[in-house]
Amino acid sequence: MSPGSLEERLVHTLDFEEHSANEVAEGLVRYLSFDNTHSGRARENAENDRDKRIGKAKARENISTAWERLLDGASDKLVNLVIEETSLISESAPERSDVEKFLRNLKTPEQEPELPSRKKQQKKKVVRETSFILLGEEYMEKSMKDAFAKIMEILAVRNKDFLSRLASSLPAGKSRKWLSQSRAGLGRHPSMRAAAIKLPGGWFLNTHSSTDMKIKILRKACEVAGIPFGKPRGLKIPS
Repeated sequence: MSPGSLEERLVHTLDFEEHSANEVAEGLVRYLSFDNTHSGRARENAENDRDKRIGKAKARENISTAWERLLDGASDKLVNLVIEETSLISESAPERSDVEKFLRNLKTPEQEPELPSRKKQQKKKVVRETSFILLGEEYMEKSMKDAFAKIMEILAVRNKDFLSRLASSLPAGKSRKWLSQSRAGLGRHPSMRAAAIKLPGGWFLNTHSSTDMKIKILRKACEVAGIPFGKPRGLKIPS
């Protein structure tokens, strides 16, 4: 018998109320069948499963410790990640000292990080819908991102050359494009490709940006489409 407490030696529990009949049967065969017991596989299975369970428990206990280390600045990973994501949103990198100060302020007794409970995960998110008027017709979308994509889609259907003309008139850097005929062409950052929305004609729209930047792009889109921005007969987005 392996040394240690019952908790340390516990391999697996089979609960006929919590587990299905198949799960119970698989567990019994895995640990107690004649073939597995006779060949030694049952003991090997038990030891492997016990080690995995202990490893997962240890990892669970160390989540808060890892978070504390990141907030303390012992690792640059979190700071660099916040800087990178902020740069993508604002198109300007924040000062490292500002990010470090922000992270230090998160570390207070009242705000000690904890794993989200199931009840918290089930809370309904408050959805702020976005309305707009385009070419005299009113629309309602779930978010600014959806409204942004819908406007581009309508204008693209209205004029087949619209997206190609808009793409050439928008500023584009080495690491980011707002419109591309391939998802990968939007930028090297995975979040850009993940947030991309496909438009008519095989174009992809980069939606990974702030609301202010989306408004700037829509202003340019109205200019290219030859319609007024801020007017119901063109495009009007209530503030």
